[in-house]
Amino acid sequence: MSQWRDKYPEFGQGGAGYGRRYWHTFATQAIASQTTVFIFPVITREDPRYFTQGHGTFKERALYAVSRVVVTRSDKGKPTANISEILGRGSAAAISVFYYPSNYQTFSEVAQRWGTYIGADAGFFVLKEFWPEIRYKLSGGRK
Repeated sequence: MSQWRDKYPEFGQGGAGYGRRYWHTFATQAIASQTTVFIFPVITREDPRYFTQGHGTFKERALYAVSRVVVTRSDKGKPTANISEILGRGSAAAISVFYYPSNYQTFSEVAQRWGTYIGADAGFFVLKEFWPEIRYKLSGGRK
């Protein structure tokens, strides 16, 4: 998408521009994965995995899935604030601006990236919540 929209025109177009965009995106995702799934959960004693609710109305399950961005389980299985998600994605957004062109090293760029990461995670949690039903329908009702 960044290549098509020519975001970061300093990277150029063609194979070289695509490679630069790919490398930057890959590095950002690696940082986000390490901070959100490993570093902060170890420090805060959280379990970063998504656990489906699996029952209830569509609205209840969708709200549950979206709420997991701010609520998770502690290592003891109790609900707790999802600090690893919020700080992990935020720190990844903040770190990533340092290896992008200088005119993108702004607070608004960090906030935009952080919001995009949190929104994408909320969307993936909703997908995970309903994936068993989606897979069942796509397979023509076969288990």
